[in-house]
Amino acid sequence: MRMIYENYRGFQIYKHENLYYAVAPLLKYSHWQLSQLLNAVDHYLESQVLDVAT
Repeated sequence: MRMIYENYRGFQIYKHENLYYAVAPLLKYSHWQLSQLLNAVDHYLESQVLDVAT
């Protein structure tokens, strides 16, 4: 397991074998491309902001 980002918007990003993982206290995402994983984290956070704003 290799740490990529220790704190990317509250998520720890790491690579294990052929997958990248984003882990937060109650969430875990995985994807085989780092860019797609970071996009998923961004999308999740944007959706949370929109939910709070409405």
